[in-house]
Amino acid sequence: MGFRLKDIAILAALVILALPLSLAYQPGIFFSGISTDHNNYDSGSSVLTETTIMNKDLVQHQGLYLSLDIIRKADGATVVSKAGDVALAAREVKLVSDSIELPLWLMPGTYMVVYSLYSASGIPVASISREISVSSPFTISKAAVFGPSGVYLKVPYTYQLSENISRKIIKTIHGTVGETIPLSSPIEIEYLLSNKGSLPLTLEAEVAVISTYTQEVIQTSNYNLGVLLSGESKTYSHNLNPDAPGTYRVVVSIYSNKEFLCRKEVRAVLSGEGGKILGLDKDKDFYSKGERVRLVFNLVGPADKSAVEGAMLEISVFSEGASGQYSKEGISLGVNPSEEKIEFSAPFDLKNYEILAELKKGGTVFDSVSYKYSLLEPVAILSDDGRIQDLSVAGCFDDGICTEEERALGDCLDCMPLKKSSAIQQIDRDRSMAYIAFGIFVIAIICVAILVIKR
Repeated sequence: MGFRLKDIAILAALVILALPLSLAYQPGIFFSGISTDHNNYDSGSSVLTETTIMNKDLVQHQGLYLSLDIIRKADGATVVSKAGDVALAAREVKLVSDSIELPLWLMPGTYMVVYSLYSASGIPVASISREISVSSPFTISKAAVFGPSGVYLKVPYTYQLSENISRKIIKTIHGTVGETIPLSSPIEIEYLLSNKGSLPLTLEAEVAVISTYTQEVIQTSNYNLGVLLSGESKTYSHNLNPDAPGTYRVVVSIYSNKEFLCRKEVRAVLSGEGGKILGLDKDKDFYSKGERVRLVFNLVGPADKSAVEGAMLEISVFSEGASGQYSKEGISLGVNPSEEKIEFSAPFDLKNYEILAELKKGGTVFDSVSYKYSLLEPVAILSDDGRIQDLSVAGCFDDGICTEEERALGDCLDCMPLKKSSAIQQIDRDRSMAYIAFGIFVIAIICVAILVIKR
């Protein structure tokens, strides 16, 4: 079965929360183009790639998480991955160049080079991809390929048909939006693996349960899967026991003799009270002591669409050893994202500082997110009219548009009124007099017409 574009979309949705969360708070950040040094590669070679990240917002974004993945198109599994932090100044345009090495044992076929960007809250912000082809100069390859259903969950459900009659079934959950698992239900994760390589594989699996609210690893288990012969397929299953409500990523990573081969994941939503901080909006990045600070937090309730009453948002502000605490109580959380505002006077200069936000109820912390701010010096920015301006170059565009930067330089033609010759000025005066005479003539005709009608 081919790995289509819609499968990539499903894979991205499983990485974190449901798609509506990513749409609810969407910073003005996007990718512009992706390139690789070649279209075709041999296994074991390096892929050199470039992309451009643009921030059209008037505020900076720090604590962003950028990943570069090679995804096998046949089953949507990640075969190579690397990641790191990135920060964007207001209106910054950042060129990103990176390389990633293809494993020697990689199976020939079509792969996707994917850049993905996530916010400090773990919400997907943007992604971009392009296709490459991989061939192998070797006759030996390793490939544990997931089946068409990928990784899925199996949960027992009891349906009450009548007062005295009930029926138990096993429901298969693929992590799509709206699928909710009752708290304390036994959960089994299952997947099919096929050995499409030329060698038998001794396989191990690592299953990690990760909270999409706090990014905390709740549970990690390792399993010896035994030997999978070339051309053989087997189905494997493991038990899970997350005991708290929330939304989780269940990540299955496959190894052979401790060497990473591939991974896939599925989303699991356990019913119960919870909440998520989607993002933080501010009117600007930096504040002086005593200046009014206005913070707008974007929040959402449990993924099972239930409501939470009496939640509290607590924030702490830290800067060079000083700190301040603020909170807002009586917050209601539901399926639709909402905004909660917190305002205060800056207790000290906020130039290089951190905001720690916690969404909680009682002693239970639903979500915790840290936002850091410091002076960033971009190399290039987006101008008001959407052009890319290199800040290291001071010059005039001479394109008929007067920008603030050109006005500051003081000698750009775009910002200088053009002087007309005396002949052109005389033509302008004659044209003006003709317009005035024509206007008087029209008024005279109207007056005559009115007198004739009255008679």
